[in-house]
Amino acid sequence: MGARVIDHVRDAGLAIVLPVNLSKDLTNLTLRASWCGPCHKKIPLMKEIYEKTKENLNLVYLTTDESNTIDDWNTLMEKENIKWRSLWLTDKKLKSDWQISAIPDFILVYPDRNAKKILLNEEKDIQELYSLLNK
Repeated sequence: MGARVIDHVRDAGLAIVLPVNLSKDLTNLTLRASWCGPCHKKIPLMKEIYEKTKENLNLVYLTTDESNTIDDWNTLMEKENIKWRSLWLTDKKLKSDWQISAIPDFILVYPDRNAKKILLNEEKDIQELYSLLNK
């Protein structure tokens, strides 16, 4: 497993620091932004994953938007009817610690807060996530 994940990010709507809720078996942190075309293409997949796993997977969007585009992010979340948590990643250290150079990117967090990067690009990647949840 990788490094421990950050404990706090900023809520995109409330603009206050809140802890990431890790009460479920696993948490999938998805780093993305309002201006990211490939991220937009992943929305249907993320909705499918959410519907299939919402009982035992915390799905959390972490937006890398800056303050001048955070309203675009909030508009996108409303337009796409995103039901899972959406947070504003204000601590850019997470991106450097995890060597994230492109988005979307995915970090799977275990209840003990250890984490690892995962892929969700091919069907086999998605099936691997589902199999982790069924253990």
